[in-house]
Amino acid sequence: MYAIEFETDLKGGVLTIPDDYRSLNNQHVRVVMLLENHPGDPDPPGVRDRQTD
Repeated sequence: MYAIEFETDLKGGVLTIPDDYRSLNNQHVRVVMLLENHPGDPDPPGVRDRQTD
């Protein structure tokens, strides 16, 4: 497994893959989304704080 990093906008539930990676079309991929969080912003739905003791 290897990782490719790029930035894109999520629009209508769709991520646009940059042209540089179009050769990966029709393959299964794992997606990890990193969101910038600004003070005062609500957490995205389904996200909760994970606190460890």
